[in-house]
Amino acid sequence: EDKYGYIWLGTVNGLNRYDGYGMKVYEHRFGDTTSLMPSAVRFMFCDSHGRLWISFMNGLMEYDYERDAFRNCNLGDATWVTQIVEGKPGTLYIATANGLAKLNTETDQVTWFDSLNTVGRGEASQVWGIARHRDTLYLATRNGLAAFDLKSERHRPIKLPPNVELVVRIAVTA
Repeated sequence: EDKYGYIWLGTVNGLNRYDGYGMKVYEHRFGDTTSLMPSAVRFMFCDSHGRLWISFMNGLMEYDYERDAFRNCNLGDATWVTQIVEGKPGTLYIATANGLAKLNTETDQVTWFDSLNTVGRGEASQVWGIARHRDTLYLATRNGLAAFDLKSERHRPIKLPPNVELVVRIAVTA
């Protein structure tokens, strides 16, 4: 549920908004840059400012409540945006098949964390899940689990039991 009380439902064909009475359907419209991407909805996130972010297999969009339209957020060559969490207000951390990205939502500046050996770029850098606990992001990557400190923006690997081959989702409780 967002700040206006809408419930959003992501589907393989688009996005649906339920207001308690009826459903409004949003789909990709060829040639319309303010419509959804032509891809299945992967994840949705409402940030601390009440903005709705929608991730797709091939990118990220923000919903513009005033215009009832969508804005593409250029993440470069990012594919398969799997999850989003907020650091400080105005900063989103985005898990993708290309690694971990940080988006400044005020300036649209994107920072990729290329230097991290468990969260670099390319196939080995895939981040499938991300969860925040205080000042730490926990990253489920192709190479295992990592703890990413939000203050220093450095990570440390977390040793997993030998029978765990791949972590694909992660959840943290308070």
